[in-house]
Amino acid sequence: MIMPFLNRGAVKLYYQDMINITLKTIEVWECDKTFDMAEATKLLTLMIASKALFNLDVKDEALAISTAFKNSVDSATNPLSILFQKDIVGTPYHKLVERSQKVVDLIQALIDKKSSLKTTDKDVLSMLIQARDDDGTTFTNMELIGQTYLMFQAAHETTTNTLNWTIF
Repeated sequence: MIMPFLNRGAVKLYYQDMINITLKTIEVWECDKTFDMAEATKLLTLMIASKALFNLDVKDEALAISTAFKNSVDSATNPLSILFQKDIVGTPYHKLVERSQKVVDLIQALIDKKSSLKTTDKDVLSMLIQARDDDGTTFTNMELIGQTYLMFQAAHETTTNTLNWTIF
């Protein structure tokens, strides 16, 4: 059910948005001044991923989602979270549970908003909500949340790293 949203034709839907966001972003880069290129490309890919996946144009909203996702991943990769998986206040695992719930809540809010509007937007989340399998099966809520989380991380982080290495 996901494959149609990941092919070349689907990416063409976002081509003009990618160009517009890139041009708007690099407009403010000052060539005669030093700046953190890694942070600049991270923001650029964040804005592109947020637009393509969620149809979000608002920088603050995109940053809030990105920060929540990053915090969740950081907690998940903490060795103490992995070794001591007890949900006790003050433990790294408890922090992981809290941060993960925040991500779930943010994604759920986006799903609820898009579902209630019955939107025909062409962002990936809207299309996933409307997707039907051959037998009419739709994604469950947890599948939507999981796929959204995975796609955001893949789209944002890997593109940032690739772009940074290319520039380097």
